[in-house]
Amino acid sequence: MAGHNLARFNEIVNTIYSSRAEIPRWSSFLRNLKEATGSVSAYMAFGDEVSWHERAHFLESASNRAVSDGQDHSDYLRLSPFTPLPQGQVATMSELLRKGESVHPDFFSHVIRPAGIGDIIGVNFARHGKQVATLRLGRMQAAGRYSRRDKDLCALMLPHLQRVCAESAGMNNAPEWQPILFDAVHWLGVGVVLIDACRQIIDASDLAFELMANYRHLFCAGRAGLHFRSLTHEEVFGRAVSRVLGGSESQALRVAGGDHRGGLDFVCVRAPQSVWGAPQRRVVVFVSHHRQPRPVAVGTLRGLFGLSRAEAQVALGLAAGLSISQIGERDSISRNTVYSHLKSAFDKVGVSQQSALVSCVLRSIAVLGRE
Repeated sequence: MAGHNLARFNEIVNTIYSSRAEIPRWSSFLRNLKEATGSVSAYMAFGDEVSWHERAHFLESASNRAVSDGQDHSDYLRLSPFTPLPQGQVATMSELLRKGESVHPDFFSHVIRPAGIGDIIGVNFARHGKQVATLRLGRMQAAGRYSRRDKDLCALMLPHLQRVCAESAGMNNAPEWQPILFDAVHWLGVGVVLIDACRQIIDASDLAFELMANYRHLFCAGRAGLHFRSLTHEEVFGRAVSRVLGGSESQALRVAGGDHRGGLDFVCVRAPQSVWGAPQRRVVVFVSHHRQPRPVAVGTLRGLFGLSRAEAQVALGLAAGLSISQIGERDSISRNTVYSHLKSAFDKVGVSQQSALVSCVLRSIAVLGRE
């Protein structure tokens, strides 16, 4: 521990174990490690060891603000001079260059030069199965090269990082299914947020993040967890989470938007222990705009009910709230032709009323289809 005092080392290690939620855990760890090594940025990524396809990443930048910008850095990981290193070997870019290793031109032009990076520390270590975790620290040119003590500090962190990653490895037991499920509920117009008992965000779908960004005036989602700005809504949501964790099947909450955009609907359900392989108590929060359109693919609707394209277009027009006359104007056909398509659709779907047809369309899984 020469050069780094024991108290500082313990402080950094404690951040690794301080939270079961990945976002606050890695954000705190990266921030502390960045400050201890005089770095301008600290970056961790989890991906596939063979393809180096990035599955998740956490970046602590010079602004002291943890970000997960949604960008895929897989190409930069593949081009990184640290990628070929054996797992567990800590190295600096200056060392690799002295040994004759070259830096890929794209890595230099897109990563090093724009940020004015003078040196990088890198190490790869196993997370679970064929997944690999990577840690990178970047220092500005004016700060000079990383020292031996900086490398030693990173090396001392590895056993703790590997231990925590091994404990949370179950969250990635089915990495291929999670994006598919998130994508499915996205097409239903529903965002998904996974939180723990302290309301720390563990994971969230793209639509959930989009709704959080668009409705920042209603609630906030950050290091402090998922919270509402209104005291009333905050209390109601807190009770909903507590009741779900206490055994309630589900809890629902509608929050008015206060402007022309309308509000959001929330439904909380307890996550089974098998979800994300987590033994801890967790809550799945489904969130949706209550005016969110749910477009149905014409081809999928035709496949489900055996409709012609014209019949499917009429059914979808009714589901969208159009009248017979409006459908005729939209499709440039007469009312009688619309009624003819409608009658044929009734026969194929097995209903006799427009409301029943609309109900069948909206309740079907056609919304999950693509054109």
